[in-house]
Amino acid sequence: MKIPFQAMLAFVFLFFSGGMCDGGETLKLTVSASPSTFTSVGEKITFTYKIVGEDYISFSTGYKVTNDVADAAPVCSKVSSREMSCTSTHTITTEDFALGYVTSNATVQVHVGTHNLISFRPVDLTEKATTVVYIENFVPSPTPTITATPVFTATPSETGQEIIIPQPNILILQPVLAGNVSACDTGLGFINFPMSEPIPDLTGKNLEVIFNGYKVNCTIAGSRNQVLSCSLPPDTTFPLQVGTTVDSVQVDSFSFDGAICTKTVPTKEKDPNDPNTPIPPVVPTPVDCNADPYNPAC
Repeated sequence: MKIPFQAMLAFVFLFFSGGMCDGGETLKLTVSASPSTFTSVGEKITFTYKIVGEDYISFSTGYKVTNDVADAAPVCSKVSSREMSCTSTHTITTEDFALGYVTSNATVQVHVGTHNLISFRPVDLTEKATTVVYIENFVPSPTPTITATPVFTATPSETGQEIIIPQPNILILQPVLAGNVSACDTGLGFINFPMSEPIPDLTGKNLEVIFNGYKVNCTIAGSRNQVLSCSLPPDTTFPLQVGTTVDSVQVDSFSFDGAICTKTVPTKEKDPNDPNTPIPPVVPTPVDCNADPYNPAC
C-alpha cells in the first residue's frame, strides 16, 4: 500500500515538532502539618508532603522540593513510580508566637517524560501548596503601636503576686494593654504598661504575659488598676515581643524597641550586724499623681 506524500510530510512534522505529545502529564502536591497547632517557642512542626504524578511520570529524572520556612531542605523518598513522600520541620520562633501563626509555602518541581512513544520533548511540572499552622486557641486581634510619651507610673511588682481587678463586668473584646510602655528600667528589672480603656474585667480569669516567648510575673498597679507592672529578666533582649492571653486566648501582640528604658544601678545597704550580708534597698511607695496631684512627689 502506498502512503500519500502529503500524509508522510504531516507525520514527519508532528513527530519532530512534538505535536503528538499529549500524554496528559499531571502533578499533585498536598501538605499536612503535625501538630496542627503550637503552644510555645521552640516547638517543632513537621510538614509531610505527598507528591502524586500520573501517566508514567519518572521522578528519577530529577525533582526539587522546597519550603520557605523549613529548618533544612525536605527529605524525600520514592513510594512508587507515581508517588513520592517528603518531610521537613520548622521550629517555632518568637516572631511566630507573637504573630500567632506560621505560613508554609511549599513548591515541587519535577522533570518528567511521557508514555507517548513518538514524543521526546522533556516536560517540567511545578506545583505549589500553602499551609498555615496557628497557635493554640488563636484569635486574631488588632496590633497596637507604641506612640505614648513615657511617664513613670508604677514601681516593680513582687514576683508571683496575684492579679485581682475588681471592676464591672466588661466583656473582653479589646486588648488588655494600650500598646505602649510608660516606664522601663533594665537595672531595677521592671517594665510598666498602661491598661487599655475601658479597663477590662479580669476577675476570675487567668491573665498571662509573655515576653519573647516566655511567661513573666506581673501585677496591677495604680489607683484605678490602670497599669500592668511586670518583672524584666536581666537577659532580656530588644526589640521585646509582648503578648498577653486571657484564659489561653491571645488578646495582645506588639513589639517594644526598648528606646525609653533606663538602667539604674541599685544601691545596697549593709547590715551593721553582718557586713558581708547586703540588705535590699527600700522601694518607695508608688504615688498616683492623677489621684493626688498635690503630693510633693508630683
